Amino acid sequence: MKFSLSWVVGFGSECQGGRTQDPSWSDVESRLREVCKMSGSVTLETMSSSDFELLSLQVIADNGVFVMTLGEDDGEDYSVRHYFGDGEAGTKVDVLGDAVDASAVCTDFQVVVDIFSGFFEKGHVLRSLMA
Repeated sequence: MKFSLSWVVGFGSECQGGRTQDPSWSDVESRLREVCKMSGSVTLETMSSSDFELLSLQVIADNGVFVMTLGEDDGEDYSVRHYFGDGEAGTKVDVLGDAVDASAVCTDFQVVVDIFSGFFEKGHVLRSLMA
């Protein structure tokens, strides 16, 4: 599976970013580490199509708080799955200026790496992690 990797480091007028085609895993992991240390986003998108395609995995990071979404296309419908965290549902957390339900927030960077690694290597993310 071929991917496109894009990233933004920082927030507002101070941000910088880029995009690369067909990244290696070390490229993806390096960008995750860079962005998740501070704030910003990393998006990994598939570049090929099939009958069932996972289109886009994204993490938005804000000083140790991570929100991950996975866009899926089943050929008939586009749906977005969210990370299923341990936070209290109904409680809001500010992530780069957006109010996010605490149940969708991750605070463990290794979980972010594991989810991106699974998507990169196997082309899927377990439903137990992202519903």
